Amino acid sequence: MFRTWQTLDSFAADTCSRDGVAIEALPEGVTLVVKTQRSCYRVVVVDGSQRLVTVHGGAFPEPTTLRLCGATAGGSAVKVGWILVGFRMEFSVGPRRITSSTVHSVAFDPDQREEDFERVA
Repeated sequence: MFRTWQTLDSFAADTCSRDGVAIEALPEGVTLVVKTQRSCYRVVVVDGSQRLVTVHGGAFPEPTTLRLCGATAGGSAVKVGWILVGFRMEFSVGPRRITSSTVHSVAFDPDQREEDFERVA
């Protein structure tokens, strides 16, 4: 079941109260582990400013480079460039949109080296 909001302001307020991460704030090479209702994804930042990531898991049996559109509840509203708990991830490959099931958790890969995170602003 999808949530409904009366206004874009109420959508924005809901997205601001969620745990998550902005891909644009992460340096190249940072790896996230995202667990959704149905899958587990490994998301590697290729170019945060362009929201390009390599994704492996779920609908992507092989590592696939694509654009992270952002967090969505399944409608047309998207919090651009974000992965948020309680929302779905939306990716694009050319004109095609792919949406995950609901995100349950997002975390830095525990195997990521600590020095990789020191570059995050």
